[in-house]
Amino acid sequence: MMQHRTTSHNTRGTRGGFTLVEAICSMTIVSIVAVGGMSSLVSAIAQYRDTVASTRLHADMSAAMDRVVKEIRSVGLNAAGNAPAISSLTATSLATVGGLVITLNASGSLMLTDPALPSQSYTLLDSVTTFSIQGFDQSNTALAMPVVAMSQLERAQITLTATRQGAVATLRTRVFLRCMSAGAGL
Repeated sequence: MMQHRTTSHNTRGTRGGFTLVEAICSMTIVSIVAVGGMSSLVSAIAQYRDTVASTRLHADMSAAMDRVVKEIRSVGLNAAGNAPAISSLTATSLATVGGLVITLNASGSLMLTDPALPSQSYTLLDSVTTFSIQGFDQSNTALAMPVVAMSQLERAQITLTATRQGAVATLRTRVFLRCMSAGAGL
């Protein structure tokens, strides 16, 4: 009787791994996809930072504007009772008879000096590039600045522009002086 030997040969159809060329091609494709994903992630992070900076700037500006509006609205009448108790109103500052001053200092900070807080100035907002005030009379006509005849002053328009971390925002509002409203003296 004759015995046959069987040997198995590894043929191309039944191999057990990848060739070096296939592995390199796969790593190249995965690397390209990873680089694309990373650039999208970096872009999203930068956009998030810009959005956060803009949101914080707007929130800080709103808080500062609210304080300025509150102070202007609370101005009473002068001793004669015929004009707001404002001693000085220029295009960049407001001072009341009681000593309260709202102005932009040289370093770009919106400052509030309150006589109720002895020898203290309160910073309302930093990084301010523009702070302007425009006075208006009863017919909504802009008054020449600085305002000399305070009895004509009925409204003030406040414009505030600030820049922080590349974000720029501008807020503008008109404030009606309550003391000059009809019936305010009653």
